[in-house]
Amino acid sequence: MRDYDYFVRALKAVLSPVGAIEVDGSNGQAKVAFVTPLGRRLTFLASLDELYAAVEQTDGEVLSQPDDPSPLEGKLRLFSVHVEEAIDIANDTAQNLELRRYGVIAS
Repeated sequence: MRDYDYFVRALKAVLSPVGAIEVDGSNGQAKVAFVTPLGRRLTFLASLDELYAAVEQTDGEVLSQPDDPSPLEGKLRLFSVHVEEAIDIANDTAQNLELRRYGVIAS
């Protein structure tokens, strides 16, 4: 069983330098959005459960640190890079974040 509360806390922590994570709903079906410091909101098209599954499948070993409480930490760091890149190159009309096998795109 997935610990969604832990996942959300860790996701918020890893993305806090570049914005905020908002979660609407509970458990795996919750919707997740990223809000930039300027107030731009991009909603993930994937549910919280789908985000968790995507992060679990990444190879975060390169970004893992010896004191990480779980392998999920390094994976979240890598995922955050994909989110940051998607937002950095997003056009002004983008409102969503979509998971792709190679990362995240804004649409």
